[in-house]
Amino acid sequence: MMWVWPMTSTLGPDLAVGCSAPSTSWRSWPSTSPAEADGSKGSILRREGLHSSHIVEWRRARDGGALEAMRAATPGRAKRPAAEVELARLRRRNERLEAELARTRSALDVMGKLHALLEGLSESADTDPKSTR
Repeated sequence: MMWVWPMTSTLGPDLAVGCSAPSTSWRSWPSTSPAEADGSKGSILRREGLHSSHIVEWRRARDGGALEAMRAATPGRAKRPAAEVELARLRRRNERLEAELARTRSALDVMGKLHALLEGLSESADTDPKSTR
């Protein structure tokens, strides 16, 4: 069965309308236990729009360890396995190093062509006859 809060919940401003999370539903739990002793349990249930079956179900979930299981779960996205994280890091590093290698090869190619050009100019300057005056 799903737990649903009524639109007129007075348990607190942080509870969303239609929230079905047991962790938020448990917030009404402390207010019902003392109410059983003086007989005001029914007024609390009416105020919150709940049925006594909700309380019974929450008690069973509590006794079964549902609240502790929810506390143990970490909120947010599930973490990726360490091997997957390492693989992604190594792929990024590989891409960066390949780009750096391509720039280095391009620079060496340009330097080789420049060296050949300067060498050719140097040889042609040595073989030109000097003008005599």
